[in-house]
Parts: sequence; structure tokens; C-alpha cells
Amino acid sequence: MLKELPSVLVADDDPSIRKMLKTFLELEEFQVSEAADGEEAVSAAVEKSPQAVVLDVMMPGLNGYEVCRKLREHEKTRNSVIVFLSVAGKLDSRIQGFEIGADDYLCKPADPLELAARLKAHLRRNSIQKEKEAMLEKLAEKLAVMNQRLQVEAAADSLTKLYNRRYFLKRIEEEIRRSSRYSRFFCFLILDLDRFKEINDQYGHPFGDFVLKEFAAMLQGQLRGADLISRWGGEEFAVLLPETPLAEGKTVAERLKQACSAFSFPHLPPGKPTFSAGIVGFPEHGSSFNQLYETADKALYEAKTRGRNLILAG
Repeated sequence: MLKELPSVLVADDDPSIRKMLKTFLELEEFQVSEAADGEEAVSAAVEKSPQAVVLDVMMPGLNGYEVCRKLREHEKTRNSVIVFLSVAGKLDSRIQGFEIGADDYLCKPADPLELAARLKAHLRRNSIQKEKEAMLEKLAEKLAVMNQRLQVEAAADSLTKLYNRRYFLKRIEEEIRRSSRYSRFFCFLILDLDRFKEINDQYGHPFGDFVLKEFAAMLQGQLRGADLISRWGGEEFAVLLPETPLAEGKTVAERLKQACSAFSFPHLPPGKPTFSAGIVGFPEHGSSFNQLYETADKALYEAKTRGRNLILAG
């Protein structure tokens, strides 16, 4: 594989100087192009995007300072190394060159060895800077992925992998604001597995955890992508059904109950465990989460006292 040579544009109205610099810089393994005046320098630089530009200050048309300013303003050349090589060597001329954006300033007659060494030093620093920027960009990408993963983990219940209670509360508050603003409706359910303590006592807590995970997966498989389900705590689960009127929400809840009855939990009798639930609708059962929750929780308690395996509306 051929080595890629660093590219340099030499802009000087003196053809003998251009030829001398081109010959010497090519010996130093630079790829050199030429420009005879300011306009040609800007055009060639924008076209070829050289890594470095050697500029004479006094050229016909645009002078070196004007060329430097244009190159610093153009997207393709703003990062090119710019070195002035000029007979205008007074202090104020050099200061002006640096203020416009030059990286270096050499007075004629300059030693070609020094020019080549300075160009290589500037390009080396640019290369190191690009490597650092690339590393920082990769690090930023990794951090973004890690932050996203942490956000997902922070919103998830560690056992069931459903959303946790904190995330659910945030989302339902958002849904209340949205539905209030646009006069929409939704349903909210609290589900509780019946006699779950008996499962833990008879089969042990690891098996109880397994049942919770299976129950969570079964519920999630019955819901729409827009619906939200979370583990509320223990064996309780909360469900948010956006854009769902109460009558339709009751139908969804009954479908969940039937799916649970048909689901086969290993080592458990058919149709076990069942669940009880309280369901409420927005806005008929309240305009705040506290009102909705209290009403749904009372309905859930009533379903438990009536013998369980029931879904009651608030």
C-alpha cells in the first residue's frame, strides 16, 4: 500500500520561488500544488483541500492576508495549516498574519529545511489533535450508550423487566396532562395476584419470583404497544390504556383475566393463580392520579372481599 503524502499548496507570484519550493518539498515527501496569485490560491485550496498552504503576502489581486481570511472562513480549508512566507517581515506584518489566522510566519529568504520542518511539526500536531478528537467522539458515543442503558435500567423492575413504579407514575402524570389538554380519555388498572403468599409458602420464594415473571410476560403479550404495564410492588401490577374509554377498558381487563385462566404455570393447578383488579377511567373517576388510584384501589379491595378473581370498576 502506497504511503499517502501530505498535501501542500504553494501560493506565490514568483514562478522561480514556486519551482524551488515545489522541488524541495517534494524531496521532503510532500505532494505539492501551485497557485500564482490570490484568486487562484483560494480556488485551488477550496478544490483540493490541502493539509497546508504556504502563502506569500504580496500577490496581485487578493493579497496573502485576504487569502488567509477566506480560507479560514471556508469549511473545506478552515483547518488547513497556513504558513506565511514573505519579504514583509516587520513585527506588525507578522502580528497581522497571526491575528488573521496563520499558524506560522517565515521571512524570505527562508531556509527550505526550516520550512519543511515547521510544516511537518504543524501537521503532526494536527494529526494528534484529530486523533484526540476522534477518541473523544468515540468516548462520547460510548457514554451516550451507557447513559441510555442506565436510563432503561433505572426505569425497569429488576425481576420482571417491566417498567417500575417510579417510571409508571411519571408516564401517567404525562398522560393526565395530555388527556386534559386535548379532552381525551384513558383507563387505569391495578391488578393483584390472588393468594400469592400461599404460592411462596408452598413452593418457595424463587418459584414465586418465577411465577411473577411468567405472569408479567403473559400480561405484556396481551397488550398493545401503546399500553404501559409496570410492576407496582410485590404481586401488584399497574396498567395504563391510553385512548381507551372505560367500557373498552373493561373488555381489555376481562381479556387479560381469560388469558391468565388459560395460561399454564408449571407445577400449579390449571387456572392458577388468578388475579383481582380495580379499573377506573379518566376523566369520569377523577382528574388527578391520587383520585384515580384511590378509586381503583378501593375497587380492587372490593374484588378481593367478594371472593377474588374479579374485575370491578370504581
